[in-house]
Amino acid sequence: MKKKQYKRMKTLSKNKNSSWLVNKKDEKQNKHYEKFCKLYDHILEKTNTDYSKWLLIDANDKKSASDECTPVISEYIGRKKSQKSTKNRAHRKHMNIRKRK
Repeated sequence: MKKKQYKRMKTLSKNKNSSWLVNKKDEKQNKHYEKFCKLYDHILEKTNTDYSKWLLIDANDKKSASDECTPVISEYIGRKKSQKSTKNRAHRKHMNIRKRK
């Protein structure tokens, strides 16, 4: 993976339209790739909780990444709408407010 990443960075840096995407920080991370991977894994492990779970998406293929993200985002939006609707009903009941028709 380290070689693949290095090759990708070189390709990006040679192209005038994408060279701005690569900087010294990226080069440092690639140089210490294994160390950074372990650190990222540690951070994900420590911050993945029941309350706030990480969803790891393989982003090597944009279409499959999008296909994987879409249902998760849709479910989240649906939950938020449901929570908001429940809160509004409770608030109207508490304030004795009727919804206009």
